[in-house]
Amino acid sequence: MNPQQLLDFYKEMYYFELKRKDTLNSSLGLPIGIVILLAGGVLYYIQNLPVLSLDVWTVVFFATFILGGICLAVAIVFLVLALWNHEYSYLPTPSEIEAYRQALIEYYRQNPDVPPGIDEDFHNFLYEQFCMHLEKNTGSNDSKSGHLHVGLGWVIGAIVFLAVSR
Repeated sequence: MNPQQLLDFYKEMYYFELKRKDTLNSSLGLPIGIVILLAGGVLYYIQNLPVLSLDVWTVVFFATFILGGICLAVAIVFLVLALWNHEYSYLPTPSEIEAYRQALIEYYRQNPDVPPGIDEDFHNFLYEQFCMHLEKNTGSNDSKSGHLHVGLGWVIGAIVFLAVSR
């Protein structure tokens, strides 16, 4: 793979991870909506609890209701973890990139004994920028995706237990 192909590869991966970030953020909407509905149902049931008795169905109701509430609480924790505290990094602004390019030109102008390598140095700068930011963004997206996946599992558990407790 020649240097330009490698740069193009990292550039595509960088933009893929930015798109993946947006996709992950969008996919949080439905689970959060479901959690809000379930939390509303739990609050309704808490306000209208059945009369306490020791028959089998009351015990089953309370057991599944409590398990559903626990699942809901854990789901909320993981969805919050998926939503917040993920840092992303971005390429420098065009003016910062141009300033670096001008600094390279000035360096080679002031050091005529150094073999010219502006294009190679600039290419390496871009390569390093894409790699550095791609690494950070991939890690953030993987973490966000993992929390979302676990949170969805707990949402499903809450749905099952709360549906059974009805």
